Amino acid sequence: LDGIDYAVKKVLLPRGEKDRDRVLREVKSLAQLEHINIVRYYNAWIEETCAAHLEYMLNPPSPTGGSSSHFSLTSLASEMTSSWAGASENANSTREVLFIQMKLYAQETLQQYLAPEGDPGKRTSVNVEEVMEILLQILAGLAYVHKEGLIHRDLKPASECTNVDSLAASHLD
Repeated sequence: LDGIDYAVKKVLLPRGEKDRDRVLREVKSLAQLEHINIVRYYNAWIEETCAAHLEYMLNPPSPTGGSSSHFSLTSLASEMTSSWAGASENANSTREVLFIQMKLYAQETLQQYLAPEGDPGKRTSVNVEEVMEILLQILAGLAYVHKEGLIHRDLKPASECTNVDSLAASHLD
């Protein structure tokens, strides 16, 4: 309706109250953060879905054949252990999925920047000034998060969005 594209992170909510509360606290914390090096949060909501549709909902196919998701689920939500999925999960049962609407960044992740196309993980050279600027921006975002009394639990190259042209780095989750 507003003509703006957004990133929407999808997180399967755990069944256990303690784990569920922890995930929802993280969303409330994200909503409070406002920093140039932290991804912009807009909204969050919960929907119930049939268990048979979960795989498609959490990992929809892309037009090119791979996963279309640009964002990883939080480490907590991606570990679908029996306590999350439930021992008696069946295709007719329903599960709650948390949707987190965030700013969509057209830039690449730090992982993509460091792993050249066709030869992942084997970059032969980097521009030291660019890398140092990206590192300083990641550290500035982390310092802000820590100043707010929070801890980033899933810091990894796939979670960092970079724009080498403007040398901006944002934490995606």
